[in-house]
Amino acid sequence: MPALFVGDNDRGEVAEEHIFNLLMCLAIISTAIMIPVILTFKDQPPTFPSYSQEKNSILQKHASLKKDIIEIVKN
Repeated sequence: MPALFVGDNDRGEVAEEHIFNLLMCLAIISTAIMIPVILTFKDQPPTFPSYSQEKNSILQKHASLKKDIIEIVKN
C-alpha cells in the first residue's frame, strides 16, 4: 500500500503529505473493520466446549463470597 501513496521521487513536504495520507487511509480502514468486530464479538460461545466446563460454570454461578468467608471464619 505505501507504494500507492509515496513515490520514489517524493521529497520534503510532498513526502510528508503523502505519508500522512497513507496513515489516514490505514486508520480509516482499521477503524471500519474494528467497529463491526466490537459490536458482534461475544464474551462466551453459545455452548460450552465440554461437559466439565459447563459444570464448573454452574458451580461458579452458585458460589458466594459471603458464604465462603463465613465458612472460613467458622473453621
